[in-house]
Order: sequence, then C-alpha cells, then structure tokens
Amino acid sequence: DFVTIFPRYLSLYIFSFLDPKSLCRCSQVSWNWKTLSENERIWQMKCLQHAWYLPTLNTPQQQQSHTLSTTCAHKLHYIACARTLDF
Repeated sequence: DFVTIFPRYLSLYIFSFLDPKSLCRCSQVSWNWKTLSENERIWQMKCLQHAWYLPTLNTPQQQQSHTLSTTCAHKLHYIACARTLDF
C-alpha cells in the first residue's frame, strides 16, 4: 500500500491527479485512503478548475459554525455544483 509507505505530501500529489469519481471510490478503500481522498486542498483545486467558489461567510459566527459542521466543504460544494450540470 503506497499510501502508508510514501510521505503524506507525495500521496496527496498522486491523489490530486485523480478525477472526482475516482477520489470518492478511493475513500472506500481504507481509513488512510479516506483521509487523503477527502483532503480539502485536493477538492479546492477541483472546484477552482471549474471556477466554483465557496460562498463567502460574513460574520465570525458563520465562519466558526461552517468550519465545525463540514469536514470537507469543497468536496460537498463540488458535488452540489456537479449535480446542477446538464450532461
């Protein structure tokens, strides 16, 4: 299992080349794979490729509750935006 052997930054780099569907599948392999495949930076890059930005939070209370309630905000945002696309 390369995820447990390679340094974290290298595993994240490899995962960053996966498409979103493959990332979701990787999250089902093991706990280590789930942690890497749900990394906020990876999903942030996926959102930025489509110019999908998270809505801004105005008050500190909104920001705090938002960070506590979602572990991977960009992943959830990506999924929500992708559902609205017409294929």
